Amino acid sequence: MSVRTSIAVLLALVLASGTASAVCDTKKRSAIKFDRYEVKQKTAYDKQRRLTWQRCSVGQTWDGKSCLGPVDSVTWDDAWDAAYHAGAGWRVPTKQELLTLISLGCHDPALNDQAFPGMDPDSLLYWSGSQDSNGVWIVNFASGGLRQYRGQIQQYAVRLVRSGR
Repeated sequence: MSVRTSIAVLLALVLASGTASAVCDTKKRSAIKFDRYEVKQKTAYDKQRRLTWQRCSVGQTWDGKSCLGPVDSVTWDDAWDAAYHAGAGWRVPTKQELLTLISLGCHDPALNDQAFPGMDPDSLLYWSGSQDSNGVWIVNFASGGLRQYRGQIQQYAVRLVRSGR
């Protein structure tokens, strides 16, 4: 097998995996280090912000090492329903809370993927629970950006959070 063919096969396998793997420059001050989190299987406790995050996006399952399966794309109302059904204090995070996950030292996705593995490269827009008269806030984990939408019928991903441990 030629080098070119080997590279093409390897690239196809990586793309077929269906998960985004962050490209990070850990030397940048803006990169969030893994030791910021206390990780326990399905959750990551942010010691700095005192928030506990679900490591997997809604729709995915934890297999002991990573988040598997497709990320659910849901309406804003369905995001709130998912939080309600998760119980135990889980909720849709505010835009400020979601922005604490952004690691500007990383991109595609712009977060620490050791703490939050298995991000879907096709589902990097996440609902926040924040809204005002101009609409609902969305966090873009591809770039770390913030957007606002008037409608609530679009479908995006959601990652749940709760205060404290």
